[in-house]
Amino acid sequence: MDENRGRMLGSKQVAEILGISVSYAYKIIDQLNRELEKAGYLTLHGKVDSLYLNQRFFPSSEKIQTENRKE
Repeated sequence: MDENRGRMLGSKQVAEILGISVSYAYKIIDQLNRELEKAGYLTLHGKVDSLYLNQRFFPSSEKIQTENRKE
């Protein structure tokens, strides 16, 4: 269970990671949680999974290169 500790991020943490205001971080968290709920995942109000946040905001360089080749 310790390996999952700290995976859920609050608005202050999201704001710090993305370099945005805390109030805007709440909007981002809400949007990401709606996406997760639509995909069938359970969410916590005001928190977001750190892995999902990273996936949505920081795609791998390999994925970016693949998408650039399509254009």
